This record gives sequence, C-alpha cells and structure tokens, in this order.
Amino acid sequence: MKKNIEKKLKLLTISFLLIILVLISTSIILYTSENNKEEVIQEREDINTSKTITCISNEQKDDVYDMEIVRIENGILLTRTNIKNWSHSIPNQVTCNYYTEQSTKLNNLSGVESKITCNDLEGTIETTYTIGEINKDEVRLKQFDFMEKNNIFYETGWLDYMKRSNYKCTSNE
Repeated sequence: MKKNIEKKLKLLTISFLLIILVLISTSIILYTSENNKEEVIQEREDINTSKTITCISNEQKDDVYDMEIVRIENGILLTRTNIKNWSHSIPNQVTCNYYTEQSTKLNNLSGVESKITCNDLEGTIETTYTIGEINKDEVRLKQFDFMEKNNIFYETGWLDYMKRSNYKCTSNE
C-alpha cells in the first residue's frame, strides 16, 4: 500500500513537472513568434521606398477596359486610382450615363475624386481614392483586406489576388 502511494506521488510529481515544462515551452514559442512579427513589421517600416503598381485587366466586361493603380510609400498605401475606358462602334449612351451617375455619387464621398469624359461612342472615368481620407464605413476597397498592423500594405498578397483576378501588374519603383 505504501508503494502504491509512492508510485502515485511520483506519477503526480512527474505530471506536474511536465505541465510546467509545456507551459514554459509554449510561453517561449509565443514570445519568440510575437517578436518576429514585430521585427518584420519594423523592417517594412524602415524601407524608405516609393512605388507605383499598375494592374491592367486581361478581361473586358461590356467593352470596358479596367486599370488599377496603387501608390505606396514606405510600405503604406497612399492612393488607389481606378481607370475605366470604353469605345463602341455604334452609338451607346447607356455606358456614358451609367458611369456619369457613378462618378457623381463617388464625388460625394470623403477622400474620393472622380472625373469622367464621355460621349455616345467612347469614354473614360478616373477615380482616385486617398486612403488616409476615406471613411472606411462608406467606401469599401479590396485593398483594405490587405492592410496589416500599422497600416502597412501587404503588397504580395494583393498582387496574388490581382493575378488570380486576371490582372497583369507591373511595378515602377
């Protein structure tokens, strides 16, 4: 009976020590992981670059060509510009009317500037979103899905998304 108690006591002690060891290991792993994330973010912040990425759609929808341009400085997304242009071989005022209405609505939003030139045969709408001035509750941009801690833009993820969306992108640093 005394041996049984000693066995249980040894087992309990070993279990207790294993639990403490697991807790210490987990704490060390979490601490190291968090420090690595902060170092990566700090490295991105230290990069003093300015770049423009232009993405052109490989597909056209309703004879409208689409281009997106983002401006990034020191890893932070400053602006997104969307340019759509179209031309028709026969007069089609519907496209011009649609984008004129869209441009008017966009110009009523904070941080958004839209301009359009069109007639019944061709047109262009250019809309620029100044990220720091946008009310994110009013304006939903896909780029917001790629914003990390400290407003760092996850460029690689966004470029992968654009490629999967049939855009061809080029960078100008």
